[in-house]
Amino acid sequence: PPSEAAGSVLSAQNKIVTKIRMRQVRVKAVECNSLHLNPRLDSERATGLRGRQCFTKYDRASLDTGEFQGTAYVAGSVLGVKARSALVNAYDAGGFVQVLSPNATEFRARLAQMKADRWTDQATRAVFLDFTVFNPSADQFVSVRFLFAFAPYGAV
Repeated sequence: PPSEAAGSVLSAQNKIVTKIRMRQVRVKAVECNSLHLNPRLDSERATGLRGRQCFTKYDRASLDTGEFQGTAYVAGSVLGVKARSALVNAYDAGGFVQVLSPNATEFRARLAQMKADRWTDQATRAVFLDFTVFNPSADQFVSVRFLFAFAPYGAV
């Protein structure tokens, strides 16, 4: 997160010069059925899982483009973003977007609120964190993108 000392300054040499954009890629909930259950499970255990919601691995067919926490899905073309490949998936360029202040105090407060609101959950498959940094000593801008990939079983 940004340092407290100078608001949005990362270090003595780098400063965040844009707002920080968090973009979430989600999958649709589906009803658990035999297609989603491990066939090695005995029927008694599998029956207990039927009727519950499952969240599958990410692919284009499972992409959730509906509404999430009162926020509409934003297409990649609107965001000016192209689809990105990671080690496992090529994620859609759109998603559910939150824009955060580069000010350290405001940044932390907004993150705390997002955590309380459960902004990430079982349907989350990727979170992208995008911002731009300026280094005045080198007179250079750097575009930064972090990708946090979420597996269907919860690992990040």
